[in-house]
Amino acid sequence: MHLDAPTKQEPDATSCRRPATRSAMTTAASSVAGSSPRSGSTDDTSSPVDVNMLTYFMGGSSDDSVKKAKAKKNRHRLNNIRHRKRKQTESEQLRKSVIDMEQRLVELREEAKARLYKDGPNVFEEHAKLVKRSLECAQEEKRLLEHTISAQHQLIAFYEHTSKTVPGLLRRRRASMS
Repeated sequence: MHLDAPTKQEPDATSCRRPATRSAMTTAASSVAGSSPRSGSTDDTSSPVDVNMLTYFMGGSSDDSVKKAKAKKNRHRLNNIRHRKRKQTESEQLRKSVIDMEQRLVELREEAKARLYKDGPNVFEEHAKLVKRSLECAQEEKRLLEHTISAQHQLIAFYEHTSKTVPGLLRRRRASMS
């Protein structure tokens, strides 16, 4: 047999064909070892994408992060339930308090009417209201009279001013009217 001649190898269980180049040999060796061809090492490392895919497809994984996420979702759900329940309770209490306040208002109005019929109208209070109304009317009348008097004073001042500046105008008008 010749030394440079290729030898026939037995196919092993991992590969059906023989690697032709050195890079193919390292690729085949790394694939046998279980690591990715890009890493160049033989240790078992996984990318984050692989981990996400595994957790997605495995579903009920016992990974701590999955347990923490489920616990966080459960706490959030329970907090939402408590919040809604608190709001419902608050709304019910407000409705009840509105009904109670309306009943109390009706009772107070009835008490006021009963007191008015029992005691009768206060004579002095009624007289004070009447005096106040008459005072307001008198003040309004005074204001109206003052306004009228000031308007008449202005009119008289206007006529006096025009009679001094144009004396013949008024005489001619009086003569033409008679």
